[in-house]
Amino acid sequence: MKKEVTYVTVDSRNRITIPKKMAEGFAQSLERPSIYTIQIKDNGQIILDPIQEIPESERWLFESKNKYLLDELKKALKQKAEIEIDLDSMDQE
Repeated sequence: MKKEVTYVTVDSRNRITIPKKMAEGFAQSLERPSIYTIQIKDNGQIILDPIQEIPESERWLFESKNKYLLDELKKALKQKAEIEIDLDSMDQE
């Protein structure tokens, strides 16, 4: 994604609007998350960092005590994808 620089101002309600041209390019470059963390550094720099939401019912899988289960799940999903690729190539023969 091309880095664009533009000037914005803070309105009376302390809001900053991302210019339409930048927002459209941003939306096309990645899935737009609904939540961001925001940091305001000592020098006034504002950093928005997109985060992915994890439903509460699935959060347990990502806890450190369950790392083994997450690793096993990733491995199983990778194996499943490899099997599907093999089956697809067989269909073409």
